[in-house]
Amino acid sequence: MLSSELNKILDARWLNESWLKDVCRAISRDRAFRGKNWFFSLATLGSVAVKKVNLTYRGKNKPTNVLSFEAKSGVGFLADDRRHQFLGEILICWPVLKREAKLNKQTEPEYFKVLLVHGLVHLIGYDHEKSEAQARRMESVENRLLKLLARI
Repeated sequence: MLSSELNKILDARWLNESWLKDVCRAISRDRAFRGKNWFFSLATLGSVAVKKVNLTYRGKNKPTNVLSFEAKSGVGFLADDRRHQFLGEILICWPVLKREAKLNKQTEPEYFKVLLVHGLVHLIGYDHEKSEAQARRMESVENRLLKLLARI
């Protein structure tokens, strides 16, 4: 089962542990996640913080909508008598999310799911910047996951 930790909430009443647990439960039904005890950390941040992280790790001096950082192989912990593998950290920039949601004519929760799924798919090893084929495979997985989240 996929599980998460929510580190910071900015300006969203709907974004809470319960909502995120429902999202994780739905994603866990997908074949890429089924049967895995995976865990990720999620933080929502402002533009200044995300801009600094983006510059430090990607050399881009601007905020971006989502960043993901894979954990080193083998990092995990025991909980509920099961070993959980830590996938990594996902950072979502709240002001960019709000702006892009409006541009895409989506609600903030809908667009948040898009960014969260994008970050998660990066954490399980997909990278759309490596090749066109990898981008197509990544988009396919993202679309499959977003269908699972349609009712949340």
